[in-house]
Amino acid sequence: RPGDFNQSMMELGATVCTPKAPSCSDCPLKSICLARKLNATTIVDIEDGCFRCSKSNINCADGVLNYPRKAKKQASREETTLVLALSKTGPEGQIHYAIQQRPASGLLANLWELLTVPLPPPPAANSNQQQVDEKQAVENYLEERKIVHNKLQKKGVVNHVFSHINMSYVV
Repeated sequence: RPGDFNQSMMELGATVCTPKAPSCSDCPLKSICLARKLNATTIVDIEDGCFRCSKSNINCADGVLNYPRKAKKQASREETTLVLALSKTGPEGQIHYAIQQRPASGLLANLWELLTVPLPPPPAANSNQQQVDEKQAVENYLEERKIVHNKLQKKGVVNHVFSHINMSYVV
């Protein structure tokens, strides 16, 4: 049964073919193990068809310790988004907030959120110019959508780390 085979392979990796201290002499697959054969003087690279692995850092003396190969982690990118918490008081005193639905694809697809204005990365570390750019971006966004507003105030910054994005939400 496929489940039994998968379970036996996981058990073999957990007990015999461990990443730090493999027990090749006790391995029932040693006669067909290609990683073990890396210790031979003539190497037949088992990863020739693999486009992810770098062949330059294979050490023949390490044998099976060359595997598993870990990919290099890419650095997270920095992004800044302006968040507009626009509210209006209804006739019975209830507060209504302006919200929008995110695009159908991409990060947080189809979720509802407060109005947001993505900012391009700043060209330099000039915080005064960045505040002017933020205010202008908000004004342009609201004007394009014909949203009447008053008393806009900057409340602060909320940082959130996704797996690949360091997001700063300016509220």
